[in-house]
Amino acid sequence: MTLPPNPRLPADGPHLQLIESARAALACDPRIAAAWVGGSIAEGTADRWSDVDLRVAVEASHHPALLAAMPDALAAIRPLLGWRVRSLRGEHLVIAVFEGPLRGDLIVTTPAALRRPRTEAAAPLVDPHGDAARYCGAPFRPRRRAPMELIDHEAALVPPQLGRLRRAIQTRAMVSALHAQANLLESAHRMALLLHDPQAAGRMGPKQAAGVLTAADTAALLAPLTAWSAGWPDPRADSIDPTLDVLRPLAEALAERYGSTVPLHPAPTGGEPPAAANPAEAVEAAVDMLLHAMVGAAYYNRGLSTGLLWGYAAAARITADLARVDGRCGGPAGANPDAPAAAPQLLSRPAPADAAALQAALRPLRRGGLQAVRQIAANAAALYSRWLRRACARLERPYPARLDRDVTAYLAREGVFAPGAAREPRAAVVHNSGTASPQKQEAGP
Repeated sequence: MTLPPNPRLPADGPHLQLIESARAALACDPRIAAAWVGGSIAEGTADRWSDVDLRVAVEASHHPALLAAMPDALAAIRPLLGWRVRSLRGEHLVIAVFEGPLRGDLIVTTPAALRRPRTEAAAPLVDPHGDAARYCGAPFRPRRRAPMELIDHEAALVPPQLGRLRRAIQTRAMVSALHAQANLLESAHRMALLLHDPQAAGRMGPKQAAGVLTAADTAALLAPLTAWSAGWPDPRADSIDPTLDVLRPLAEALAERYGSTVPLHPAPTGGEPPAAANPAEAVEAAVDMLLHAMVGAAYYNRGLSTGLLWGYAAAARITADLARVDGRCGGPAGANPDAPAAAPQLLSRPAPADAAALQAALRPLRRGGLQAVRQIAANAAALYSRWLRRACARLERPYPARLDRDVTAYLAREGVFAPGAAREPRAAVVHNSGTASPQKQEAGP
């Protein structure tokens, strides 16, 4: 294994340790046609906020078995705190947070990927047939998109994502809503970059954007957040309007400068009629956010506030849903105590004390500015942990204690939380249910 020098990474640090462990584990699997390192580590530009990007080429017929064994495979590389997998066009993105915490992104692709033009830096990791060496040694040029190409991309992406977001809000499908809003806010990020520096927008990476978009540039994005948070945690106040309020001035400015339009009309979506609110989805969204929360520290410490601002908007939104997970016993007060418990549900509104706690946590946002976002980040983290633990107990599923604890501690160490921020909002929390089921919890380290 030969990696370029990464002067901002210690030679005995966790990033390179993880890569060496991955090499040893993957080399023992006969299904692996090739594996290589990508991203900033392969470029030689990684720092302590970087994740570890791994690529694995495996015949498509082996993908199901490989994904089924993924938890054990990841744990064999480094103690695992949590993971998720997403599928896209025959490839699978595995997002994992390892002990440290350290985030790794593993793309499971096919050997055909080794025959495509190379658009990122790459370094061979496991190479039984010499294919990875040929691929990594081929010349490459990072793809740069011209402004009109970027605008056309957003014009095709934004309407269907707005439609997906609207439907997800209507059905209270928080995982789907989180993904749709993340895509839309990535679009806002690229549109803002196009207006500030088309060359940086063409590369579309947060490292290239650092120093281009500052806290002052993104401060205007806080205005829709302020209006949006005013009605929380009442779900009836939720809509796509705050996202439209972010996109609209950017789209208008792009149309004026480039003469091309990004439509802001939600495209209709198919599928089944709206389903009942699902408390398990709220918990899935919460865990998904924990897996991505470390990106907030990377954005903040590289001087790019866009991801930090919106990351905590999404976190506060999910916190509101966690407060609504209810597992009360069936029947009115005084009913037969031996009656079976009702299935957990999402309440139309949380208990008054829970609502007051969330509103207190979000109050600094109304002052505006990055410091206010860092303050509510700390406030929301305490409620997030408390209500995630409670929701897991009510659903009788394991609470990801180590993932929650270690990621929260990491964000505190990396300066995402405002110094001296209150970690425990003072409003009391009243449980919506009677006696919750005994909670299951992961073993500590």
